[in-house]
Amino acid sequence: QWGNCHPNQKYITLNRNLIHYPFEFIEYVVLHELTHFHVQNHSSDFYQIVENYMPDYKKRIQLIK
Repeated sequence: QWGNCHPNQKYITLNRNLIHYPFEFIEYVVLHELTHFHVQNHSSDFYQIVENYMPDYKKRIQLIK
């Protein structure tokens, strides 16, 4: 896991190994976790929010594959 959202406690945690990955991917992980404060699942609504703030999020995910 690259990160976790803890909405009830109002914080996110990030995997320290992210430091070894491209900054663009790290930005995606942070946005992904912050989006979970609004939508707690990975529904189409969730990804619509992600895409609204980061239209190239799919390319960023590919940076680590």
